[in-house]
Amino acid sequence: MGEETFSRTFRLPGLSATVLTNDAAFAADCGNLFFAPAEPGDEPEVVYKASVDRRFLPTRRHALSVGPGFLQIVVVTAFYPALLPALEGDILRRLLSRERGFHPLRSGCVAYGGRGILVAGDFDSGRGPLVRALVDRGCEYLADALAPLTRPEHRILPFAKSIAVKRSHHPLASRARDGAPFRELDRTAIRYLPPPALAVEPRPVEIILFPRQDSSAPPEVVPLSRADALIRLMENSYHTEETASAAFADLSAVTAGARAFTVNIHGMKRTTDLIFGEALRS
Repeated sequence: MGEETFSRTFRLPGLSATVLTNDAAFAADCGNLFFAPAEPGDEPEVVYKASVDRRFLPTRRHALSVGPGFLQIVVVTAFYPALLPALEGDILRRLLSRERGFHPLRSGCVAYGGRGILVAGDFDSGRGPLVRALVDRGCEYLADALAPLTRPEHRILPFAKSIAVKRSHHPLASRARDGAPFRELDRTAIRYLPPPALAVEPRPVEIILFPRQDSSAPPEVVPLSRADALIRLMENSYHTEETASAAFADLSAVTAGARAFTVNIHGMKRTTDLIFGEALRS
């Protein structure tokens, strides 16, 4: 690990973790990725060790391993930022593998005027850029890739993870941030953007947005029936066959109390103008 070890401990819903590394910059980047520090006296449930070699040599290797014993290699790569999505992926897998009193949704979430706005979709749907754009326009940030839905209250817990978006020149979708790490995903540059502030309290879901990106169609916000919203939300829910009935009950309760819309993203400002004019009007 080198002569000096840098440590970063953070807390997420249902899990606390520590990253030990020989590289101060990587420790700082971990603080951008998962940015809620652990409470004093918290014992981490999982410890990672990241070994970073910044020498300009063709054989340089970066490794991320997980305790105890640090024998399991999560990733070994010559591309340093790839350690961050490996850490993100392992943390999310651990959260999904345990029952912690919440139902995990493949969604982002923001809040406006106290109302929770769920943005449900996979990574390529435009979910991340839309979450970022709504935050830039004054919404509170709760979650990006995984939105924890509490039981039985059916509220979204704040999840302190930076927003992952494809690199864009649009000011609402991706701002230049010194030190913000990038990653490569299918040869696409991705930036982790820490939000200006994280919501403090869980929020009830009152609006559900299902984004899509179709450059051949104009931006639009179209109301969706509760039945269609339930089907789509089930498709964006982390559940197994054994937990499908519980997931159905949870999401039925959510869609019964929320308005749902499909959103075609075509120009982020025009799209968010429509969202504020159509979906968020009282």
